[in-house]
Amino acid sequence: MEPLYRLPWQKGLVWFRQRLLSSIYPPLCLLCGAEGQLVSGDAVDICEACHGALQLNECCCYRCGVPLTTSGEMCGSCLNKPPRFETIYAPFLYKADIKRLLIALKFNRKLSHARLLGNLMAEKLADHFVANRLMPDAIVPVPLHPKRQRERGYNQALELVRPLAKRYKIPINRQLVVRKTATAQQTKLSADERRRNLRGAFVVNEGCRVPRHIVIFDDVVTTGATVNELAKTLKRAGAQRIDVWAIARVPKPGD
Repeated sequence: MEPLYRLPWQKGLVWFRQRLLSSIYPPLCLLCGAEGQLVSGDAVDICEACHGALQLNECCCYRCGVPLTTSGEMCGSCLNKPPRFETIYAPFLYKADIKRLLIALKFNRKLSHARLLGNLMAEKLADHFVANRLMPDAIVPVPLHPKRQRERGYNQALELVRPLAKRYKIPINRQLVVRKTATAQQTKLSADERRRNLRGAFVVNEGCRVPRHIVIFDDVVTTGATVNELAKTLKRAGAQRIDVWAIARVPKPGD
């Protein structure tokens, strides 16, 4: 992994600048209003108590990220029918405060939540890179259909990925793939209905060079249908390895 700071004093300078700015404009916790904190030198809008209370997705299927009772195993669904991507890394559970922050970002235009969640994800990725040592060639945020993006005004996946892409110097490729089908809302669909709903929804733009190793980025993984369809499209176009990163993973019903 390429270091973020080429010279030792540069890291110290950035840290001092963040300290100075946070003393003048202190970050405030988006969840309780208390004073925020510095995480790896970055001022983040979450206090120490709320940060420590976030629910982590620590024991999960290493392939699809679904929570399990034992870590490092593969779930029955992945054993029976492996997905088209290699792994999902989703460090948080889609519960409580994480769910609240993501819903407000997605439907209430709370873009400040994207900065906070993106920085928290970037911090978690530091350990992920140490364990896996796999730096992707590019990140592809899951695209919205143009009609839906006009209605919302932004793509939440793109806004979330900006802080970590900047920190780790990974290019964001927004032109590689488009969503050609305005699919129905996935929220109330079953897993099978989601797969049928998404069939053929994505297309790679002609003339675009397809990177060998791509990370698909989304805000939350529910059944994995969206990222699986996108991974299938990218592999057909020539990608060799697809990993998925997301802020959160939805537990199975009843968990």
